[in-house]
Amino acid sequence: MSGQEGEMLPLDDNLEMRRELFFSRGGPYADLLRSNVLLHREAADSVARIISERLDAPRRPSRILRWLDLGCGGLPVTPGEVMARHSERRFSYVGVDINPDQIALARQFPFSENVVEVELVAGSGWDLDHLSGRLPFDVVYVGLNWHHGTPEEIWFLASAVRALLATDGLLVNHDCLRPQEHQLLRRPPALDGDPAQPTALVAPETLALSNVPAFGFAADTRATTPEWKLELIERLTGGFVDRGGGREGADEIVRHMHRRDFPVSAAELRVVLESASYEVEQSSYDRPDEPLDPYLRLTVAASSP
Repeated sequence: MSGQEGEMLPLDDNLEMRRELFFSRGGPYADLLRSNVLLHREAADSVARIISERLDAPRRPSRILRWLDLGCGGLPVTPGEVMARHSERRFSYVGVDINPDQIALARQFPFSENVVEVELVAGSGWDLDHLSGRLPFDVVYVGLNWHHGTPEEIWFLASAVRALLATDGLLVNHDCLRPQEHQLLRRPPALDGDPAQPTALVAPETLALSNVPAFGFAADTRATTPEWKLELIERLTGGFVDRGGGREGADEIVRHMHRRDFPVSAAELRVVLESASYEVEQSSYDRPDEPLDPYLRLTVAASSP
């Protein structure tokens, strides 16, 4: 393996996301992954099958498949499992995360031997200018990150990803999506009303210069947290505690979800990606025994001809 030490890039102004306890050393993130309440294992099953079908070895007998993981976290278990299952292939892996604690932890992750290059980058997974010299990528994976973004920010990121993809490359997203029958809950511009803690993942002035479409999704303007989000929080924390997670960790998850999670619906995500010139396929995991099965979806997008 090469590049394990990675590099440190200038980070954006989102200080809170960099230091948030949920993702930092000692936070509940690792326990949440171990619980599999967010169906990381099922995501690995689906993505492994997609790579077999869409990026098959006969068309790439010797080429290294290049994988970009945006918001990799300290435990990139889904990409790691997928790459390990394709032991006949060689992979190059680039992981990007805004939280330095997670990058430090990811440097200890036991990638399989067929992952021949590993590069870990401390930087924003929503600003991809620093990745242009590393293209093209066969897979760009975004796991449980887009539910923090607005439709406009997702469009901006997806548009930037198109320039990084190989001709037949895939943009893959495993994420928590809002039930379609409920309106979009717009993310507040600042945490706890404090302008010193902006929530923007892409600078507003950058979006203003990017010709972002006007999506016009109906928005829920009530001041109270809607019932669907309260149910989502209860399902996630209940599953987390039932599978051995501590109460303190569950409380931190609740805090994070109230402040950070404002997911689009599956239909809205399709509109956003198609507006960014992708062909889109979406699927569920069909695990009715899992508390979050109604919310979790896999989206696979390929550049339109």
